[in-house]
Amino acid sequence: MLIEDKIYLAKGKNAEVLSDIPSLPITFAGAARYNVANCLAAAGALWAMGVDKEDIISGMREFDGADNPGRANQYDFGSYKLLLDYGHNYAGYQSVLGLIDALKPARKVAVIGMPGDRSDEDIIETGRLCGSRLDMIYVKEDSDLRGRCPGQVAGLLVQGIKSSGSRPQVKVINDELEALKAAINSHLPGDLIAMFYENIEPVQQYIKILGSQ
Repeated sequence: MLIEDKIYLAKGKNAEVLSDIPSLPITFAGAARYNVANCLAAAGALWAMGVDKEDIISGMREFDGADNPGRANQYDFGSYKLLLDYGHNYAGYQSVLGLIDALKPARKVAVIGMPGDRSDEDIIETGRLCGSRLDMIYVKEDSDLRGRCPGQVAGLLVQGIKSSGSRPQVKVINDELEALKAAINSHLPGDLIAMFYENIEPVQQYIKILGSQ
């Protein structure tokens, strides 16, 4: 159970602290609430299986973005930060945007897209969500359109963004790597750029190039 950002193991009327949340890297010091929930579930399952408490603690404290590639991986490039995640549905976007809000960057920027096999309503709602939470949005399309016509998913996302009631800046760049490059090349100091990718390998290769510069 979770009490005041501490995970407790409870058995009957007895409870003991397993770990404080800020000690668990995957939670971003508690900002990634969805990973706090994941840690709770994992700790409970391992405890029920009879895994030693110290092993649970060490495993959770050592588990970080390198062990979970492509999921909430953050890179610090000094004047801006890049957050890489495979958010591909409304719930995924909602979780990551919650993390971005909690990190309180100077400006919230994202490269967004959705798989073509999602419903029109889901795509529009995801666009609306992003429009209400972000300052700058780059809309891209997946290379695998999953039955959609070119430009259709991007159009639905833009429709959702425009219906959000907010006025973020929006650019449509269909190729996701080019969209990411545009976001980085146009960044302002303090930006957090979230990249909701389809194909991780080209993005990771580009990040390596950025890191070597």
